Amino acid sequence: MPQCVDEIRKELTRLEQVVSQVRESWGYGGDEGENGFSADLGNEVQSAGERLVSLLEQVQRQVPVPDKLHRDMDWLLADLKPAIEYYRDLEEPDGGAASDIYERLGSGIDQVKQAL
Repeated sequence: MPQCVDEIRKELTRLEQVVSQVRESWGYGGDEGENGFSADLGNEVQSAGERLVSLLEQVQRQVPVPDKLHRDMDWLLADLKPAIEYYRDLEEPDGGAASDIYERLGSGIDQVKQAL
């Protein structure tokens, strides 16, 4: 298990860097996420969301976590997956839809950290 935990930590660090770069590029202010939003940024947010889903699922499979944290991860996944699907299905990128994904990234990263 230590090797898988190390890999999860590495991926988590990369994800945190991406989220930080997106925050700086977007100038994210929370008001429907439109401040500096672009299609490329939306794609970055979608990709970060997909990477987070993968990390959360990997943690749930490979790392023993307390029941409450496991339930919290399930709730987050139940919110995050449809937000990603919705964004993926849009004909044109939308800052508000990307914001729905972005707003869940921080809590998901925190949950992975708690599990490790």
